[in-house]
Amino acid sequence: MRSLLLALALFRALPAGSFGQDDKTPAEEKFEPPVSGQPEGFTGAVGVFRVKASLAATTAQVGRPVLFTVRVRADQKPLARPGRPRLDTDAEIAKDFFVDTPDPAEKEIDAHTWEFYYLLKPRSTAVKEVPEVPFYFFDPAAGQDPSGYQKRFTDAIPLKVTPAPAEPVEVKGTPAKVPEVVLHLETGERLLRRDHPWELPGPVLLALFLLVPPLACGIWYVVWQRLYPDAARRARHRKSRAARQALHDLRGARGLPREQAARLADIVTLYLRYRLDLPASVPTPPEVTTHLDKVGLSAGLCRQAFTFYETCDVLRFAPSPVRDAADLADAAEELILAVESETWSSHQS
Repeated sequence: MRSLLLALALFRALPAGSFGQDDKTPAEEKFEPPVSGQPEGFTGAVGVFRVKASLAATTAQVGRPVLFTVRVRADQKPLARPGRPRLDTDAEIAKDFFVDTPDPAEKEIDAHTWEFYYLLKPRSTAVKEVPEVPFYFFDPAAGQDPSGYQKRFTDAIPLKVTPAPAEPVEVKGTPAKVPEVVLHLETGERLLRRDHPWELPGPVLLALFLLVPPLACGIWYVVWQRLYPDAARRARHRKSRAARQALHDLRGARGLPREQAARLADIVTLYLRYRLDLPASVPTPPEVTTHLDKVGLSAGLCRQAFTFYETCDVLRFAPSPVRDAADLADAAEELILAVESETWSSHQS
């Protein structure tokens, strides 16, 4: 009787269809997570996971890479292993770091653990930490319910960023040979000998020395005014025309939030290049603020420019639109008008 009950229990424990020709163990069955509700940063991980991050160093120089590791571990053997998270599209990371891929880019530690490697290059000394990194996975216990998509964050890691050292100048080739006569040092009475005593120039020559330079400057000023009577006016007109063109282009900047933010940033950057000689490279918010401060704009206007460019970067690099870009065009117009008002008032004063 006891043997019969044991056999019956074993029979009930077997999964349905275990005696057919298409037998599959649960590990062999492929689980497909639902498409509905799938987050943009999902890498295909199916199971329950934990994630943490580490830095190879606590200090780094501007533009120099530091190794950043994201370690993902499954609580049990997952149905699908995690893919490599994209850090270059993360707005918080891209705002402060350039992201490169080392070799190797990732490593499987064991059947439950994976490590993904990145080279982070700080953009400026204003960077104080590596922010939290999100990791998405799907919990198969939810079946096909989109609520099974879960998100875990790594902890933010403090980082001290120092300025990059000046690059040494490499001198190529060998210096030219100097004739011996150049290197010869003269000594003795001959060195201090004076054949003729020094005398003041005559009154005519002295008058010429004193009068010619200012007279030449005055003549050149008169000639310049005749040749270029409205040079200053044309320069002011060119700068005012840059403002009018920028305001006109702002009204035509339309599109998705990410595309509109990029277009608005380009319009304002082009205006600042014409108006305030902003460098031609793609500026970061700190670089714009530093330049505006150097040309003498107020601290409030510098903060306004920093906020505008920072908002553009968030909309451009965020995984999904975090806000509507409709009011960003108004912010761009207010920034241009503020620059015009402050620069012209300082010019007139």
